[in-house]
Amino acid sequence: MSHQKRDDEHGEPSQVVAPADPNEWSGEEGRRYHIMARGMDIIWGSDERFWKWHRLPLEELREHLSIDAENRSCEIAELNQVSWLEATKTLDLDHEKYKKVFDGCESCEILYNIKFKVDAFGWHGVPVTFQVNTPNPDEGYTRDERLESYRKRCSGWQQIHGGQFKVPKTEKKGNVKFGMYEIKSQRWKGGILLAGVTLKLHKSDTTD
Repeated sequence: MSHQKRDDEHGEPSQVVAPADPNEWSGEEGRRYHIMARGMDIIWGSDERFWKWHRLPLEELREHLSIDAENRSCEIAELNQVSWLEATKTLDLDHEKYKKVFDGCESCEILYNIKFKVDAFGWHGVPVTFQVNTPNPDEGYTRDERLESYRKRCSGWQQIHGGQFKVPKTEKKGNVKFGMYEIKSQRWKGGILLAGVTLKLHKSDTTD
């Protein structure tokens, strides 16, 4: 399908307009950027033995995660069980879409939107690794955290800190890849809902 706009006066293409990504959008006056689970790379995500996909009511997104998803069809990933957990996202900061997202942005905090079911299992004593790789190897981020405390703390949606990165100032910015992993223990685990991630953008005039 063509996404070219035509100049009404001359009948010639004026510019190419990229189609909107239904799984990603900006919110809260450009201070948040939401990436739903469908927009992430989830190992075994297309195999229903391991992951299932559900529509998430928009009012639940808005009320519990402050995500305004009006006129969108949002899906979340429900983990049945896996022994290899890997959910990642790569951002090409040189892509026009992300140039606009990170324009004037100094740094970015990554928040994973997760909910534990009452029958969640396999998380006790198993650290999950949150990792961020940036164009500058010296600015990478890795943290191991046991998620059992989150499961005990709350039965609703929670935002779990998954790292941060500085937005490169150079003209050629490169890729940022972030993800959550549990691939060491080989223990079976399940019972979480993943609604994706929210990127909290810290701009030059941002104080929070």
